Amino acid sequence: MIKEFLIFKIDYLISVDGDLDQMFDLYNNHKLGLDAALMSVLLKISNHAREYNDQEMLKKALSLQSTLKTAQQGIDPLSLESVKLYKSTFIRKICYRIINELCDYFTYNKQEVEAKIQKIRDLTSQLILAGLQQKVIIPSDIKSSYSKEEIGQLWAKLLKNEETYLFQQNLCLLANKQDVLYIFEDLFQQLEVSI
Repeated sequence: MIKEFLIFKIDYLISVDGDLDQMFDLYNNHKLGLDAALMSVLLKISNHAREYNDQEMLKKALSLQSTLKTAQQGIDPLSLESVKLYKSTFIRKICYRIINELCDYFTYNKQEVEAKIQKIRDLTSQLILAGLQQKVIIPSDIKSSYSKEEIGQLWAKLLKNEETYLFQQNLCLLANKQDVLYIFEDLFQQLEVSI
């Protein structure tokens, strides 16, 4: 089990959005197989959550899978009473509730990740400015593109300075170092364009 990079998590959340759009399309067009397609999406989500050890997402997916399975067996998951009539309509209602619940959950999750990335971007830009002020980063360090080694060297230069060292440690507490370095490189390339 590995920790998921924030940058990749955003991509994953966008892909889940696409899956949920397809579920709404199936629901709105009264297509057959909505419950099977929704179960497939829930399995995909739970597998992803297991792979990245995201316990909150895993619990949500497993809970919704249980709700859908219970409905498919002809039992109301809320009252646990047997559903005898209009079973397909009942399952569609449960699917609708599950899709909406997933949309709410993933919208909130995406906003949370985007806010974290923005916070890292803000702190990283402050780190770069502090590096420029302290003359740790000099104008000749700024160019249009960087190799991974060059980014690592700039990062190491900032580590050696007391003022910028604390910024770096704060950033590494917020996120995976690779996320921070990715954002660090992105901001450096923007800096070159504006000079």
